Amino acid sequence: MESKIDCKMQWKGIKEGDISSLFRLYELLFTHLLNFGVKYSADMDLSRDLVNEIFMEVWDKHQTLPEVENVQSYLLSYVKRKVARHYYHDELRQKAIHAQQDELHELSYEEFIVNIQSEQHLRSRLKTALQKLTPKQKELVQLKFFDDLSYVEIAERTSLTVKTAYNTIYDALKILKKEMK
Repeated sequence: MESKIDCKMQWKGIKEGDISSLFRLYELLFTHLLNFGVKYSADMDLSRDLVNEIFMEVWDKHQTLPEVENVQSYLLSYVKRKVARHYYHDELRQKAIHAQQDELHELSYEEFIVNIQSEQHLRSRLKTALQKLTPKQKELVQLKFFDDLSYVEIAERTSLTVKTAYNTIYDALKILKKEMK
């Protein structure tokens, strides 16, 4: 019971910007969160990485953290979502890799070379198009499409409004679309 109260006090300290509260909460909950992650992922290294990621995200969002009655339960749910999201994205990557490998096995040598050259040309065009974006647009595109964050999460992470994040990404996509034609 005392640990629940201690966790809540540390959470409050984190919200107020006290980094020592983050370290104390980490000490209190790391092992429990790690074991919980291993239970769902069956992977100690992955669980360790995800739990560490969670604490970094908690600190990154410390000014906008919600009021939480049971910090341990909140963070256990966070671990569970992180594990599920990891395996969902991993499954998508694996499907894409298998589809690409199947496609490559069916191609003749000449077709294979043409595909590689086409991909290199496309990468070059994309790199040129990305250089047309502002640093803020690049950052938000990265968060949205590569880190798979929602507009609300992007707004929290970058201290922008949701509308500004949306509009910035929309403008960036217009530029990319124009440049890729």
